Amino acid sequence: MAQLFYHLRKDAAALVGLIDISKGQCFRAALPKWRKLGLAAIVDRVDGNGTLHTLDNGSLRLAVWPEGSEYVPPGSDEQFIEIDDELAVSWSGDTPPGPDDLDNGNPLRLQTVPIVLADGEVWHVPEIREPAGSMLPRDLTRCRKTGQLLTPIKTEYRQLWEEAEYWFNLKWAYLEGTAKKFSLERALKFATDVLALRYRFCDATQSALRVIDSVNVQAIIEIAIGWPAVFETVRRISRDDDDAQKKSPDSSPANASANSGLEASGLNTDQPAASNGS
Repeated sequence: MAQLFYHLRKDAAALVGLIDISKGQCFRAALPKWRKLGLAAIVDRVDGNGTLHTLDNGSLRLAVWPEGSEYVPPGSDEQFIEIDDELAVSWSGDTPPGPDDLDNGNPLRLQTVPIVLADGEVWHVPEIREPAGSMLPRDLTRCRKTGQLLTPIKTEYRQLWEEAEYWFNLKWAYLEGTAKKFSLERALKFATDVLALRYRFCDATQSALRVIDSVNVQAIIEIAIGWPAVFETVRRISRDDDDAQKKSPDSSPANASANSGLEASGLNTDQPAASNGS
């Protein structure tokens, strides 16, 4: 197992209270502070499988490992990746950590789809959208007056759901030919947030491991929003329309060939182009 370490170098005041050993899930008690550091996805739901060490130079070294595994301290062959002047990421040996090393146990029990990312390893991308709606966790409440069941998406996942809807609408608009480009910056953020549902993964993890790239970022997004199933449904409907047209007395083989399937529907089957803008 390759252990990933996060080295925090912010001023001492900013690092106070990041862990409370008197509480269960002692990292989660300080989750707002970890969120400000951009590391909430790393420490969330850690219970006995994480540690925070103060080093001689005054920095803090965070390590989290999969449940059922054990802490392995860094060796003399520790490799450092400088993220910025406040954070570095490291691991021991020549082989960077992979998906098994960053496994968070899939706490939301989301369905996943395997995909080979830029490191050559198989990662499991969570599906957060289906034709019927969101697959993210919901609150269960009842209206006090009517008794009607209310199921709002939990507050911490609403922004992610709104982003999923943005990408679904963008893909649909592109399918119709009314959208042509997307923001790589926005795509990377969404893909990172999606992987963070299944792994201890954040912007710093991506900067160190670089498993998301311009080749696979659209595939990650499409899996997350359930696009393959939607696209297959569109193809099936188009085929049914094509078959109906061929059976029509007014149709001819020439017309059927020239106006068949998705091409006849005017839907675009290519991928939208990336843009560095927003």
